Amino acid sequence: MKKSGSSVGTGDRVREIVKLCYLACDEGVAIIEFLEAGNTAEVEAAFEHGNGYLPILVRKAMMQRLLMSIMRMYDKPGSDRETLPRAFELLDDPIVYQAVCSCGDKPQLDAAIARWKLMRNDPTLTEMRTVRDYELAHTIPSKAGQARPRIMDSLCVARQTITLAEELAAGTGIASVSLDHAKGIWAQQATAYWANFLPPPVRSGSS
Repeated sequence: MKKSGSSVGTGDRVREIVKLCYLACDEGVAIIEFLEAGNTAEVEAAFEHGNGYLPILVRKAMMQRLLMSIMRMYDKPGSDRETLPRAFELLDDPIVYQAVCSCGDKPQLDAAIARWKLMRNDPTLTEMRTVRDYELAHTIPSKAGQARPRIMDSLCVARQTITLAEELAAGTGIASVSLDHAKGIWAQQATAYWANFLPPPVRSGSS
């Protein structure tokens, strides 16, 4: 059956959204490794007595960057917004779904759709949206006091979103390489960064 021009064009839009999300999640992997490497007792101890202001500021900025990047992907699907809700809204059309499947991996696309149905109602997303809307993007003190997400829950949503982007990338034919390939590299670089703030190791036999 010949595909209609509209379904092909809409399928291309889905793939463009997926590409943007995949690139954002590539950066997200780096930020998570950075935050994880700095979340140790040794690093925390090195920040005592007021010596760690700059690293703490950098860590806070990275966390904000991650939250903003993730929440952009979950923005409501306005006509000019390339977001995950828009992509899955388009994929609800069987013709668009088939057009996208023809370019990618159907089982992976189906896995992404199933994951999305579970993730889109995660209450942590609502809490992250509150922080994004009323504290980071805008200053609205009257609404900023609502429930805030725990850092561990925000990171869990970020990891699930990264997995979702990987499945979508493979399912739409954008990329078949898991973002895990960069995880180890970023982990090494992040560990080296935080090591700059640790005292030098004590050598055995030294007085």
